[in-house]
Amino acid sequence: MKRNDFAKTLKEHDELVFSAPLSVSLEITSQCNLRCKYCYTDAGEKQEKELKKKEILDLIDDLYSIGVGTLVFTGGEPLCRPEFFEIARYADEQDFTIILSTNGTLLDAETALTLAESGFKRVQVSIEGNEAQHDTLTGAKGSHRKAVRALENLERAGITPFVATTITALNVKGIISLIETICEDTPAQRMRLLRFLPMGRGETARELDVSINEIKKVYVKIQELRKRIKGPFEINFSDAFNAPFFDRPSHPCIGGHSWCCITPAGYVIPCNYFSSPDVIKILGADSIQKKEFITIWKTSHLLEKFRTPPELKGDCNTCDVSAECRGGCRAVSFSYTGTLFDMGPLCSYRGGT
Repeated sequence: MKRNDFAKTLKEHDELVFSAPLSVSLEITSQCNLRCKYCYTDAGEKQEKELKKKEILDLIDDLYSIGVGTLVFTGGEPLCRPEFFEIARYADEQDFTIILSTNGTLLDAETALTLAESGFKRVQVSIEGNEAQHDTLTGAKGSHRKAVRALENLERAGITPFVATTITALNVKGIISLIETICEDTPAQRMRLLRFLPMGRGETARELDVSINEIKKVYVKIQELRKRIKGPFEINFSDAFNAPFFDRPSHPCIGGHSWCCITPAGYVIPCNYFSSPDVIKILGADSIQKKEFITIWKTSHLLEKFRTPPELKGDCNTCDVSAECRGGCRAVSFSYTGTLFDMGPLCSYRGGT
């Protein structure tokens, strides 16, 4: 079932939950060689109780046995983990579709070839604006140049490169120019626009937040740009932008229904936005270090909240389209209101700002 088809079905059947997730985002380390200002995981140093290699391999066996089809390796920076390629090859041998999300700074030509040999067909690289904007946001001079080169290395290795960009106050005015540059001057075939949320390290970088009016302007310009782009290049928005504004389809959060995230310490959470240790403590997530994954998937109180949410708060409670979007992205609500079920500030349909 395609993602959009599942989201449409979810609108009509609140109780719909897969017996196992279709895909799992596996954060194999919190270690990272960058210190991005917007990082919602607050990645940097390795966590004290990260899953050991054997625990990850056993987890991959468990996920395979229950029918999970796709593993997305992320972090932190996955390439910082010494056993990364051994873990990836093991997943590929189990016939998973494996995808990598990376900052690209460690992805030289040799690494790209090793990724191809390990079974990767698609790799997502973060590019956060022009050179000055990117290096400012990542805190590392030269990181933009390395990320762009990573796209070229991936193409030469036979891997389809994608780009992910977090829209922030620093780069929002140049987003259209950036998209055009990525489309015309790099081999990337897709660009995914992510939303800045004040979570993790981003909690201390609220100056990067973007207003709803700026988001609207970007959305309209991107709709116009899509009509001008020739070829297969694709532009899409992450689910954190889900809200009924303009003609953008809105669908319920699929976290806990068809996918989830597993943190470096083994905590099972609805999506990556909730992966900082402080947030995990607040939400009370379960860890595979104490319970089997399938038990958590079936019995987790946290996942259950996403499957059958309590009554929405604020204007969402009386909104005539809340049955469709169910309040939109829960991470947006949590990051701005401290609760999972209040109205997110992006919504302009009823009382958004």
